[in-house]
Amino acid sequence: MFCGKRKALRVVARAARDHSSFFGITQLGKFVHASTNFERTSALQVFGLEHDGAAEALAEICRRQNGSVKYYLFAAFASSNKLILRNIYWCWFACRHAPTTVPLMRALLLANSGDADAGFVGQRFEDYDFSFTTVHREYPHEWPSLDGIDLVLYLGSNWSVYWDNVAKNVAAESEVIREGHRRGIPQFGICFGAQIMSHALGGSAERAKKAEVGWHEVIATPTYGVLAGSWMQWHYDTFSAPPGAQVLALSDTGPQAMQMGRTFATQFHPEANEAIISHWMSGQGAAELAALDMTPSTLIERTRAEVERSGRAAGLIVDWFLHNVATTPMPKPKALGHLFTR
Repeated sequence: MFCGKRKALRVVARAARDHSSFFGITQLGKFVHASTNFERTSALQVFGLEHDGAAEALAEICRRQNGSVKYYLFAAFASSNKLILRNIYWCWFACRHAPTTVPLMRALLLANSGDADAGFVGQRFEDYDFSFTTVHREYPHEWPSLDGIDLVLYLGSNWSVYWDNVAKNVAAESEVIREGHRRGIPQFGICFGAQIMSHALGGSAERAKKAEVGWHEVIATPTYGVLAGSWMQWHYDTFSAPPGAQVLALSDTGPQAMQMGRTFATQFHPEANEAIISHWMSGQGAAELAALDMTPSTLIERTRAEVERSGRAAGLIVDWFLHNVATTPMPKPKALGHLFTR
């Protein structure tokens, strides 16, 4: 039976999580790193193998094939570790039958039509070789299934979760969120994305006591210091985190970041670059700024002073997300118990 390289790498990654001594791999590993060139030592990091020793070993298998495999098979027999033995075989088999590059990671971007720019966040995910398919909230019948999806990114919206006229769309997106959460697919939500994630997973979204528009300070404990700082905000709603979720950051108006397993969201806009904010300020956005006694010129001036720093900081949030959220261990399914009774 043919075993693709992608499957083989995932098998080896699973073995690595259980056997931290295997080629010096860390026990839990990491979810994603940048390289897709299988001959480079960091290639395996894409699939959860952190240390270069692991990648070097697999590259060695690919280059030498049988000879190298025999060496590792001997080591496996000597240690009587059948799991390592089986996964070395699959690794060798894939190297003989598959191309020499690792496929791109498949990501789904869910956003409103006309406002689907993932900005700094999308750029950083693409640095890790995520390839985005964009779908629009207005057309849920066009959305693909989550089969084969490695990441879902939910952008902001000018909608409110509780609006009656978008109830069907909100219900459809909520189902995607619950299904992605159930499967353990890493999910990253922004602004409306945070609100609908909370709504979908048992929390709530409601009107905030005051609007938060412009650059505002976000506070976080040192553990989550990557989330702290001055961030772009443009929202009139807020959320209450679901039971079991952890609030990681706050502002004067309420929660600013939460995590629940491999699902993570920010109320603020780490993706916002100058082009995105200029787009938001056009049309209805200009009227919103006027209602808040703000001017487009003042906001864009502040934005130009912030985005060099915030762009780097957004990249660090993506890095942190991939290394700490996307790798969160999934709970084990409950045992079925006895299938038969006497």
